Amino acid sequence: MEIVYYVAASLDGYIADLQGKVDWLASVADENEDYGYETFYNGVDALVMGSKTYLKVLELGAWPYQGKPVWVFSRQEDLKLAPGVERCAGDPSTLLAHFRALDYKRIWLVGGGELLASFQEEDLVDEYIISYVPVLLGRGIPLFPPVDACARLDFQLAETFSSGLVQVRYKRICD
Repeated sequence: MEIVYYVAASLDGYIADLQGKVDWLASVADENEDYGYETFYNGVDALVMGSKTYLKVLELGAWPYQGKPVWVFSRQEDLKLAPGVERCAGDPSTLLAHFRALDYKRIWLVGGGELLASFQEEDLVDEYIISYVPVLLGRGIPLFPPVDACARLDFQLAETFSSGLVQVRYKRICD
């Protein structure tokens, strides 16, 4: 099973501004280019996200993850859940054991930073696909929060697009 952190970030390394807004992503929106999203999305079995990311997605309107099971890490027992969404209050390893029992092969770690950190500290992220958007935010929610873990990565691919977006892929090197 693979855990993939697939995310967009500003060139200076933020996934959102200080208010959690991502309206700057519109600068690379192109109806003729999805930056590989559809292929990626069709290749994942389930999604995992933190509660802040989940609540932000709900604010955007229609639920964008129809047809895919989604797990939200949250201690909030009264969290309003969209159809197909489950709440998870345990640790990442427990959820991954559940995914193995369901025979899931590829999991999208949607975000956010705290959730990524918990997966990184358990050395569970197998692949990083980062789309760098040509914008500088100056400050915001960091792409990689500080963690007490080190991961060695192997470069896989860099792809450039006419919008200025650069997508890079790295796989974790397992020792």
